[in-house]
Amino acid sequence: YRHAAPSGPWPWMDFDTDFDIALDYNRTPTSPDAAAQSWRGYPEALFGNWQPDQVKRSKMLSNCSQLDMCSVHWLDILRDGTFTILDGEGRDQTSRVMRDRVDEFWELLQTPRSANIRVRALFVDNLSLPVLQMLGTKYNIEPFFFSSSLNWIPSRYQEEVRPGKGDHITITLPFMRTMQNPVTRPTTPVETPDSVRSIHLQPIPTLKYLPQDDSQQIIDTQAALPLRDGNILLLDLLAIHMVRSEGSSTIISYHPSSSWRRPSAKRLHSLVNRAGQSVYWQKIFAKSKDPTFLFLAILWYALYAWDQAFESLYTHINWLESQVLLTSNIKLTRKLHIIQAHLLHYQSLLQDFQKSVNFLQNTPNPAMDSDTYSPVERKESIDLMAKECANLLSEIGRLENMRCMQSSRLKNVMELAFATVNIEDSKHMKKLTEATVRDSGAMKQISYLTMIFLPASFTATVFGMNVNEITGSQGQESLVHYVATALALTCATSWLVVAFQSHSPFIDEDSTLVERAGWPIFYLLRKFNDNWRKRSPRSLRDIVNLGQGFNYLGSIYPVDPTYYYRMPHAQGLGEPIKVRGLVHAEKRRHVKDKVRTSERVSEIMMQEVLNLSGACAPVSSVHVLFLSSFLPTGALPRYRHAAPSGPWPWMDLNADFTDSAKSTTVIDESWRGYPQNQFGNWTPDQVRRSQMLEKCSMNQSSTIYWMDVLDDGQFRTPNIGGNGHTAVVSTQREDDFWDILQGKRQEGIRVRSVFVDNLTSPVLRMLGTKYNIEPFFFTSSINWIPSRYQEAAYPWRRRSATDITITLPFVQALRGSRPSSTSPTPSDPAPRNPVPLQSAGKRFVTRSSHPVHLSQVAGSTPRLQGRMLFIDLLAIHMVRGVETSTIISYHPDSTWCQTSAKRLHSLMQLVGGSVYWQKIFNKSKDPTFVFLAILWYALYAWDESFELLDYHVGDLESQVLRDHGLTRELHILQAHLLHYESLLHGFEVSVKFIEKTRNPAMESSNFSDEYRKESNELMKHECENLLGEIDRLEKRRLMLSNRLKNVMDLAFASVNLEDSKQTRTLTEATVRDSAAMKQISYLTMIFLPASLIASVFGMNVAEINPGTLQTLAHYVETTISLTLLTIYVVVTLQTHSSLHEDNSTFLQRAAWPVLSLRRVMSKLPAGAQQAGAIQKTVDDMV
Repeated sequence: YRHAAPSGPWPWMDFDTDFDIALDYNRTPTSPDAAAQSWRGYPEALFGNWQPDQVKRSKMLSNCSQLDMCSVHWLDILRDGTFTILDGEGRDQTSRVMRDRVDEFWELLQTPRSANIRVRALFVDNLSLPVLQMLGTKYNIEPFFFSSSLNWIPSRYQEEVRPGKGDHITITLPFMRTMQNPVTRPTTPVETPDSVRSIHLQPIPTLKYLPQDDSQQIIDTQAALPLRDGNILLLDLLAIHMVRSEGSSTIISYHPSSSWRRPSAKRLHSLVNRAGQSVYWQKIFAKSKDPTFLFLAILWYALYAWDQAFESLYTHINWLESQVLLTSNIKLTRKLHIIQAHLLHYQSLLQDFQKSVNFLQNTPNPAMDSDTYSPVERKESIDLMAKECANLLSEIGRLENMRCMQSSRLKNVMELAFATVNIEDSKHMKKLTEATVRDSGAMKQISYLTMIFLPASFTATVFGMNVNEITGSQGQESLVHYVATALALTCATSWLVVAFQSHSPFIDEDSTLVERAGWPIFYLLRKFNDNWRKRSPRSLRDIVNLGQGFNYLGSIYPVDPTYYYRMPHAQGLGEPIKVRGLVHAEKRRHVKDKVRTSERVSEIMMQEVLNLSGACAPVSSVHVLFLSSFLPTGALPRYRHAAPSGPWPWMDLNADFTDSAKSTTVIDESWRGYPQNQFGNWTPDQVRRSQMLEKCSMNQSSTIYWMDVLDDGQFRTPNIGGNGHTAVVSTQREDDFWDILQGKRQEGIRVRSVFVDNLTSPVLRMLGTKYNIEPFFFTSSINWIPSRYQEAAYPWRRRSATDITITLPFVQALRGSRPSSTSPTPSDPAPRNPVPLQSAGKRFVTRSSHPVHLSQVAGSTPRLQGRMLFIDLLAIHMVRGVETSTIISYHPDSTWCQTSAKRLHSLMQLVGGSVYWQKIFNKSKDPTFVFLAILWYALYAWDESFELLDYHVGDLESQVLRDHGLTRELHILQAHLLHYESLLHGFEVSVKFIEKTRNPAMESSNFSDEYRKESNELMKHECENLLGEIDRLEKRRLMLSNRLKNVMDLAFASVNLEDSKQTRTLTEATVRDSAAMKQISYLTMIFLPASLIASVFGMNVAEINPGTLQTLAHYVETTISLTLLTIYVVVTLQTHSSLHEDNSTFLQRAAWPVLSLRRVMSKLPAGAQQAGAIQKTVDDMV
């Protein structure tokens, strides 16, 4: 985007690759009249700043069509507003330019027009190189028009403004349109090899075919988007240049390659001709003679294309929505994500569309201010233009609303897809959990039953031991002793099990050890209190509200407070009750989690209050301990020390208590005493703390590069002190540099620019003393503090301007190591080792020189290899005067990751070779335009950075779906993008500061009011151009941030789904294991009664073993009876069983054998029941 408009002073230069800049000081641009004699020299002949290497890099000439014929379709609008495509003799005005007949077309362009033609429109198909050069030469077209459109760069700009006569306006507008998919339909005509754009097409998915893995796809929002209906959404471009003049105007719309990828010029020519047949537009052209309305009519083509594209996309989204709802295929969400990424890109395109219409409305035709038109006609034309632009803007707003609606629908259906999958998993997990709970309940009951049998079995085993005390001669123990011992041991075992359980219905979770030991007594008392409380209800609304309030406080403050309440007893007795759970919670309740303790405050209060039957009295006292928290201190820039408005430079109010005004230090009045010699409030301690001199003392010598802007607007590199435009200031040559600064400047120099590399302390002192520079300029830039301020005017400068200062941090893209082709120089030291990328687990920062590596992901785009984003800084101070001004740009430490003064000096020389900026310096003598031109360097760097970051985000988007560990990289990028927002805001504020801080020197009598007004309007126009580019950067940053957020949401949702699937699998395995354990428990339960009876029958008691009195039949009979009774008890106590219905009462569960038999009989077939009845009747008869 930085190469889209002539405001950018360095056309088609990349800062990280162009290290050697070749300058031709003897070359002067050719005037348009002289260039007209030889159109083959375009563009170098007319625009000297376009060197052959830049023309080659822009592909302006190489991208032209290589076909033998170029077609030019003519359309004229006559004075009466009618459209015609025929010449005066009624013939078609289509020109076919062959390679061997190019001179005929040049002669045709030179032919004078008829006086009856208001506007002539040229629609060029298959633009060839000769036709491009002839059109550029004839109409003096800036090469940016061809380079931006041939490279699909959106742009809009105005040039050659001549008040009362005319101007040039250019708009290149990308938009989306619909066409049939060339994969399913052959292209017509056949695509040529010299195509400008390549389209990545994929097979259209159908109901029967869906790609199983979209993670391999790189989301390229510039590529075509295939739809299900056989169409694709294709990026298209309108390239329009208009020459508006007082007599007859010209509009040029060209199409380098007429193919299915772009509408042909013939097609657009036909559509514009039909617009002339519209009654509505006929009235417009009849009312107004402004040729800009034809420009506006062509823009409606883009709106129609947008509308059709959204219509097709709407149908495609409907189909995807239905597929997600019907199939719940989670893989479809990736297709939705791809469309969402395209919609985010469409947002920026629609914003460009809106800006283009606003540009057309806010750029009135200067020719309408001529005497040819009356004020009434001029006002009617302006009002009509505002009305039509408002109509088009309203339609664009409708398109944006449609885009937002479709984006919201995509977000909604993606959330619905994830929610559907989560709901299904939750339902399945609920069923599995219920099955697990049922099995656990059954196993618990069986365990309790086993616990009852174990003491009796143990006692029977002991009584069956062959010991003399038990066996004796005929047995010395009785059955009564056995029963008493078994019951006692069973009760003791039950008491121990309940006392040591963490969760039990018999005790509270927060009970003390004493309460647990005496749980039977406390349980009976609680039951008694509950039954008594039911007979004396109380209103508990205030108690509930109070409990909820303390629950809220407890959830906020993790420190345990102590609450005291006074609750009167039912009989009128009142005593302070201390609510348990907040003091010594760990010792009294064995609760280690303070947060859980605080959340239980309300429940504890309710329990304590409900144990009494009185009303709660007001709180007597509440003691809450607040813990102080401190934010971590980091290396944030000290913004308070950025500008001289702060009266205490580099003072910390919490540390500096001494009165520094009584300093007795002797101040050197020469330049060596700076800054104390001119700024008394800067004490030595403050200078030391600001590190203004210490950081510069590391440099051994400074390199100074000079450049002058003369009164005629020309740029020149002066010969200073006989050493050319470069001076190396070492320790031995300090006085020589001071003499140069003290020397009188030659006349005719409007601005002298001083670019300082490797700033040393002596050079800093000399510059500060000579130009009376506030020390804040050096301290803020050396410490990387963004600032912008205007200093107060000094009385000895007659009508002089106030000095202005800007220190601007920005982001620039660099390689990991400097190319080997460029050897380090004394002013450009060897590159340092790059800062390593922040690894996982370490703190990452978004400031200073920490880089953002763009090639850390495997399989990244080759152009990202070795690229990093760094924070750089522009430090500029300007002394504006009436006769001459000075601008200083310094670089304390010129390294491979920071801009050098030599580099910036070379770039600013190229500004002087720009035709566009030459016209600006010729129109206005305000030196602030040099300042504004330097700020364009930051914009170029920003644009390169976002260009590479866009590729990096695209790579991460495609790979994060396969490697979820990359989400941390996305988070780091998101953090940097948030920091970039503040940097771009600072950039915007700096440009607005330049616009609002006008040069007071322009108020002198040397300039007339009309000249001053024209200069101010030109400054406002150029600042608006730069602000528009900054706004575009911010929109691009926001789009990248939204893409990162979108892909992070998708990645986290995918991880959650995968975790849910794994949890579901584990839960299913747990249920299976639980069912197996339940079966084993049932089998154990069957054997337990038999084991008990066997042990009982083997006891040495007199009732059983006086001899051998028992038989096997008695054993079997007793075992079967006890086993059946055990099974009956287990099934009766189970709340979930296949032998009785869920939620059955205890009586229904107790009668489960009868009810089960009845259910079985009710399910028998009717014939079986009838046969059973007949058999019963026969048996009765028998």
